[in-house]
Amino acid sequence: MPEVENQHTVSSKWREADAVAKAERVVAIMAWLDHTTDLVEMLSDDEALTGELRGASARLRTKRNDISREIDALRADMADRA
Repeated sequence: MPEVENQHTVSSKWREADAVAKAERVVAIMAWLDHTTDLVEMLSDDEALTGELRGASARLRTKRNDISREIDALRADMADRA
């Protein structure tokens, strides 16, 4: 009886999936920021509301930048492993 090789290969693509998921978050944040900029222009007579929208926009820009850095780190890690 011939000897059967028992090969079991596990390939994990979690880094790639995580980078793609994070990139989609960045896309969604960018869309929100575009719409919020339009709202600020449309509602410019309401200073309290536009101030809140600008504050939320600033926080989301910071979050977008944080996520972008995470994506860059994941991609660099993937390149190092390749």
